[in-house]
Amino acid sequence: MKLSIKTRFKIDPLNFFFIVSSLLCFLFIRKYFIIIFPIQIIWGMYAFKMKFTLNQILFLALTLLITGISFILSEWHIINYIMSIVLTMSIFIFLTSTPEKTYSDISYSETFFKVSSNILIFVNIVAFINYLLLTLHSSNILEIEDSFAGIYGKSGLGQHALSVINFMYAAFFVLKKKMLKFWVFLICGIMGFYGLGLMLLLASVIIVVFTSAKLNYKHFLFVGFSLWAIIVLLKIANPRNYNYILDNINKTTASFQDLNYEAEMLKANKVRWSESPRKVVFFYGVVRRLMSNPEILLIGTSPGSYNSMTAFMLNGDYTRIGLLKDNVNNMPKYHREDVLPLWNQKIYGTTWMDGTRNQPFSSFVSVLMEYGMIIGILYFLWIWKKIRYLLKSIDDKEIKYFVLFSSLFFGLSLFFLNTIEMVDLVFVYLLMIKSIEIDYVKVR
Repeated sequence: MKLSIKTRFKIDPLNFFFIVSSLLCFLFIRKYFIIIFPIQIIWGMYAFKMKFTLNQILFLALTLLITGISFILSEWHIINYIMSIVLTMSIFIFLTSTPEKTYSDISYSETFFKVSSNILIFVNIVAFINYLLLTLHSSNILEIEDSFAGIYGKSGLGQHALSVINFMYAAFFVLKKKMLKFWVFLICGIMGFYGLGLMLLLASVIIVVFTSAKLNYKHFLFVGFSLWAIIVLLKIANPRNYNYILDNINKTTASFQDLNYEAEMLKANKVRWSESPRKVVFFYGVVRRLMSNPEILLIGTSPGSYNSMTAFMLNGDYTRIGLLKDNVNNMPKYHREDVLPLWNQKIYGTTWMDGTRNQPFSSFVSVLMEYGMIIGILYFLWIWKKIRYLLKSIDDKEIKYFVLFSSLFFGLSLFFLNTIEMVDLVFVYLLMIKSIEIDYVKVR
């Protein structure tokens, strides 16, 4: 089934849900989105008319059993446990549930992309004006580079998250052959000067192209030109950021060959500069911890107690939310020993130490470390199975490629960011996938 992008717009409960969700995810109020996120998930389940399955209930029961054991064996940080379970499992339930098929003449996916992209264009215009004004009136290059946010706000990843979202919309519109919107969103994505996001974008595009046998030489030429254009645009717009990316790639490669973990942790504790990216040091420490403690390998350290966004938000050091910072100071043992020395207020408050290369963030690691290998493997395997089912069920070639690209993009980001708990960002992806599923997946 193929739906026209010109499908008429009509307000119904699901479209109203799209409008409210887009406003919450794209404007500065998104910093409070994590507070109402469970309500949005429940509203979304109702709007899409999704239901729990027996297998989902059994998986949740197994999760509560295993994490309950790890919680009892840990230091009993109950707030961490509840917050992590709610965030991590609500996203899982929303993604793996199936919406009720409708027979409406409304294309929900096209409606969502139309409404949300128009809001995003407005956000980008304000961000560009903000960037332009600072470029004209400020001599602080770091302040200028961090200014492409505007009313999107600087909470969370700030303009870097906005960059990721712009890349997603650029991919959708290039597949829909809406080239003006493609270039607008692509350029706005580059203006976020997010090196890691750009590399994930390039990697996702390359994987999609070289695993899609039906693409012809014209597609390869267009993709090759686009990749070249992205690199050239970045080099012209911000040569310092371009050189910074190349430098990080070289240092990351070198650190794998010669890394002294104890020495690097000592440097971190003394807030000293290191040639080795601390993200690499973090991954090295994760492997050491798993190899030395079979208990963690099987059942985890307990939800919200290692490197998840929950652990950071509740440690009394990282969060900017006054209520949490003033009243919660939970420092679980393994978070305190393995993670906090690599990323704390002294480090990310120091110029040149606050870059992405030093962030010990990874949802892939946090799920495996905090929930254990049993739950972690089932969690990611189930999500992968759901995405594979969607790819097999969608006949529309353009939509199929978008689902593949967006899922690859977010899947790769799980290794380097706490994507799962960045609810304002991941919720955009969830709405894209669910609106597509309700339109394009056949009735079972």
